[in-house]
Amino acid sequence: MEAKKTFDAVAFVRKVRDANYEATKHMTPQQRVAWYRERARIAHNEYAELAQRKSDSKEPTLKE
Repeated sequence: MEAKKTFDAVAFVRKVRDANYEATKHMTPQQRVAWYRERARIAHNEYAELAQRKSDSKEPTLKE
């Protein structure tokens, strides 16, 4: 029996690419670099916060 597909990764990536294109299509290359760097900084901070919360909760990690 085939498992039911619950997440379409191809459609998700297409949606993200389309949104990024729309947000950056009128930017200069320098503006695009700054935009992506800011997005990366935000993502990094969110990941660090999630990792800290997980560490604080003493949940087991894959390394344990």
